[in-house]
Amino acid sequence: MDAIMVVFEYRGNRNMTSPFPFAESELFRSMPADLMGRIMSMLIEKKLARNETLFFKGDEGDGLYALSSGAVQISALSSGGREATFNIMKPGDVFGEIALLDGQPRTADAIAIEPSTLFFLPRAGFMTLLKDEPEFTARLIAILCSRLRRMSNLIEDFMLLDIRSRLARLLITAQENGNDKAVRQSQENLAQTLGTSRVTVNRHLQEWKREGWIDLGRGQINVLDRTALEAVIETRLSDLDQTGLV
Repeated sequence: MDAIMVVFEYRGNRNMTSPFPFAESELFRSMPADLMGRIMSMLIEKKLARNETLFFKGDEGDGLYALSSGAVQISALSSGGREATFNIMKPGDVFGEIALLDGQPRTADAIAIEPSTLFFLPRAGFMTLLKDEPEFTARLIAILCSRLRRMSNLIEDFMLLDIRSRLARLLITAQENGNDKAVRQSQENLAQTLGTSRVTVNRHLQEWKREGWIDLGRGQINVLDRTALEAVIETRLSDLDQTGLV
C-alpha cells in the first residue's frame, strides 16, 4: 500500500483545499492556523480498497489515523474465531491513539468496509505535538474521555438491556453521530457489534419497519420515528425497575 506525502494550502481557520473534513473532526476543528499548518505538514495520505486491512491487533502502534472518506471497522476476533465490532469509523473520526500513548501493540483490527482515504500522523510527529502543543494534547484527552464514557455506556447497556433495546440504542446513537437520519451500517455489522446473529437483528428491524419506525435500504437504515425506538429502551428499563434489578 503506497503512501503519498500531501501538503495542503491553508485558507483561514477552517477552509481547506484538502478533502479531509476538518470541520467535522473533534480533534482538528477550529484549530489556530499556525498549529493546523504544522499538523498538515506531517500528514501522509493512505488509500484503502474495500476489505483491505489497515492494521491488525498486535501490530506496532506507529501512528494516528484520521478518516477522510469511506468507513473503517474496528473489531477483534475471539480465540474461538467470533468477531466483535467495537466501532465503525466515519469521515472526521480519528483512531489508533491508544497504542501510541501506552507503547503497547494495537488493541484491535482496523479494516476498510468501503473504499477509504485516511491521513496518517506518524508516531514521531504525534509525540512532538503532545510535547509542544497543549491544545492538541487537551483535545486528544477529551476524545479519550469521550470514548471511555462510550465504553462505560456499552457495558451498562450489555448488563441491563436485552438485544432488542440494545439495537434500538445502537440505531439512535449511530443516527446522532451521522449527518442525517440514515444509519449506514449493514445488518451483519450491527449483529457483530451487539454480539448476536444477523437473523436476530433482521427480525427486530423487520418488525420496526412494519410499525413504520424505520425504513430499510441497501446498506443503510433510515430512522423515521426516534421516539418509538427510545420507548423500546425506556420500557425495558421500566420492567427492570419493577423487578428491582435497577
